Amino acid sequence: MAVKTIKLTVTIPVPINRRIEEVMAKQHKGRSAVVTEALRIWQNEEARQMAVQQMIRGYQRSPETNEVWEDFKGAILETMGTKERG
Repeated sequence: MAVKTIKLTVTIPVPINRRIEEVMAKQHKGRSAVVTEALRIWQNEEARQMAVQQMIRGYQRSPETNEVWEDFKGAILETMGTKERG
């Protein structure tokens, strides 16, 4: 099923338009495809940043203890077949 589209007119700085033209030539894509891909990348990055901020707030509310980190370190060493040298 085809995605519905709209025509949109925007004003952008000349250097950004030059970059769009460069990407169009390099990737053999039309302007709409290049701009759509750029907006998808921006949208995904924004979602990733929001998720990171949520994780940071979660760790700030409930920080991990040294015991958790020692357990984690032990599991990694066990997985690697290495004994801690002390």
